[in-house]
Amino acid sequence: MALGKTNISIDLVRRTLGSSKTDVGGLCLEDKVNMFSYYKPIDSQAQSTDPNTDWPANIKQNFGINIPALTLPVNTALNWTRDKPVGGRLSPYRLTDFGGYEHTARPCLSSGCMGTVSVNMSDTGYTTRTFTFEQIPASSKTNVSALNMKGIQYYYWGFALLTSLTATEGKLITCDKTIGEGGNSLTVDFFEIGAGTHHKYMLFVLSKKKSTWTNQDEWNISDLEVDPLVVYHNSTFINPVPLNIFYSILISAKMTGINTDGAKYTFYPFSNFTSSPLLFHGTQYAYVKVTITNIAEHEVRYTTLQEVEVVSFWGTVEKGTPLVLDATTGNRVSMIVLAAGESRDYVLEIEQFAWHNGDFQLDNYPTGVVNSYIKLGFGELLDQTGTFQIQARNI
Repeated sequence: MALGKTNISIDLVRRTLGSSKTDVGGLCLEDKVNMFSYYKPIDSQAQSTDPNTDWPANIKQNFGINIPALTLPVNTALNWTRDKPVGGRLSPYRLTDFGGYEHTARPCLSSGCMGTVSVNMSDTGYTTRTFTFEQIPASSKTNVSALNMKGIQYYYWGFALLTSLTATEGKLITCDKTIGEGGNSLTVDFFEIGAGTHHKYMLFVLSKKKSTWTNQDEWNISDLEVDPLVVYHNSTFINPVPLNIFYSILISAKMTGINTDGAKYTFYPFSNFTSSPLLFHGTQYAYVKVTITNIAEHEVRYTTLQEVEVVSFWGTVEKGTPLVLDATTGNRVSMIVLAAGESRDYVLEIEQFAWHNGDFQLDNYPTGVVNSYIKLGFGELLDQTGTFQIQARNI
């Protein structure tokens, strides 16, 4: 809650700020003062600040906030700062400036990002992200609003794609509205703008040029005629923002056990068969339990065309497509459906151990011990076992 407009005391301000300072000048210079409070001590020639007037709007175009120009390579130490009073007749320390002060005021403009932005470019249709910063209402008299900051009204909020923190150029993508027009949200399809794995950071900036990459609004941050401005950042809203562009299948898989009995029977660790073989008694099939996890941010659906590679009873490398069974019922599964982040157990019915050079064999299996393995894929390798032993028994 904001302080009252009257009855401001040194003790009240000290407790509000959590400061050890005991004089007016020390409190006015205190770094703990929230620059985003509408009312606060700032550098001003005014000899008095009537708490019953809207004096902050009449003194500084950015409400006592300094916004530096951007430098490239990026200097992460550059940030918004409070334009503090310096003391004396032209910039006096005034305890009354704390009248209406709001210590919990929120940043009025930032990257809006609190961590790494990750985009899986293999996830067709899901390469779009929306970025936004909180738009403080222009009518607020406790929290500075970007809509009222005269120094940035004609700037566009957006970001540049950087390959590193030492980069001196990068494609610029901005809102299609200026700050004054309410531009605080940006939707970007990283596939369409040509983002790649070499892009490592998003540097949020304020640009005098609109750069939406439509209708010839295309700019590189190194080509701007007017230097862009730094976007505020702190430990919550970071800038530059790490960017992770990658290509990956949308599921992961882990094989957890094997048997030759069936989907509803006990599964044994592959390590049980490193020195004594897994015996196939009158059956050509192995059953492998596998946990499949959806690592996408949305539901995924797959036909169950998993691919396996094994070493057969003949010692030949065989590749094929096993049946997929429900781990609880043992019934065949025609479609794998997983919600975002969901994991589920399935069973693979693998007959490729009984294959010889691509053909299924009904009998006359070699009965010697063979060192085998299983590689599981779905267009790319998902999981593989270590070497384990197998041995066939003819009926």
